Amino acid sequence: MVKGKASIRLILMLFVMSLLLMPMTSCLGDDPIEPKDNVFVEKDKDVTEPEEEEGEKPAEEDNNTDDEKPSDDNDDKPNGNSDEDKPNEENTDDNTEEPDNGSETDEPSDEPEEDDKPNKDDDEAIEAGFTLAEIKQPAEGKDLAIAMKFTGQLCGPCGSVAQRWDRAAHENKDLIVVNLHGFSNYSPKFNNSLAGSYASAFRVNGLPTVLANGKGQEIDYRYPIQMQRFIDKPPLFTSRIYYKIEGDNLKVRFKSSDKKEHQYQSLKLLYWLIEDGIEAYQSQQGYNYVHNHVFRDAPLGLWGENYKLGTSLESSFNFTTNVDNKENVQLVCMLINSSARVLYVTQFPIK
Repeated sequence: MVKGKASIRLILMLFVMSLLLMPMTSCLGDDPIEPKDNVFVEKDKDVTEPEEEEGEKPAEEDNNTDDEKPSDDNDDKPNGNSDEDKPNEENTDDNTEEPDNGSETDEPSDEPEEDDKPNKDDDEAIEAGFTLAEIKQPAEGKDLAIAMKFTGQLCGPCGSVAQRWDRAAHENKDLIVVNLHGFSNYSPKFNNSLAGSYASAFRVNGLPTVLANGKGQEIDYRYPIQMQRFIDKPPLFTSRIYYKIEGDNLKVRFKSSDKKEHQYQSLKLLYWLIEDGIEAYQSQQGYNYVHNHVFRDAPLGLWGENYKLGTSLESSFNFTTNVDNKENVQLVCMLINSSARVLYVTQFPIK
């Protein structure tokens, strides 16, 4: 009995299992069973991609046709846009004509007035026997700067330092160098009380000392390149200078631009006479040393004369005072403020 029951159970189990397997085989058919992962991958490749390709191809064709259509439309639109552009072109023509007409009417009226002023000054100066000075002009976008170098014949390093600054002034046309012998001199002709007064006013305590553009701006005397920062800036003023030599007397007519008059009310016009080519003793250099850019005199006084921008100031003075050879003399012209700082400087040879 027991064996019979066991065999019946086994038969029932086999029957149930056969029933369960029948739907799977009917669904799968004859295809082999593959891993589910591969099936999903194949679905993505076989089902989605073909559908997208089939669906996208007409879309791409449509898009291309659409893209081409605007281009065709755009090619055709100039005929339609030309009507729209015409008013703009007319407007631009009108707009360009109006400022041009305005500028043409304004500029000529201004330029002759500015050009007439120098011409009138030239005519008046020439009639009075003056000559337009060939003043030193800065390079475009730069300004002239003056190095006030306090030195002395008995100063050991001053000779070699002077040669270095002479080379710098020769190489850089925007640099003006003046050697002031206020004290420590071997030869009486180098003793200059005015140079000593400047040394006291500028609080010069040792030699050599170099001041850039006047009081309170001392630089290292070993490096002339430090003057470059005073040169690399636009100039504040311009000037026209006329002069006339009458024996040992020099007449100078100075006139500056007046564009910044409202900013600088208290100005002084200061003249310095300097001389080149003086052969004399210099410590560590010998007795045949050639001194250049030597300060000789301040003919308008220690701090010059009051000056108002844009006006003409005529002065007359002896330019041979303390001078060895008047053929080697130059005039340095400066505009200084109340703090003794140089705002404008130029120079020209007196010949």
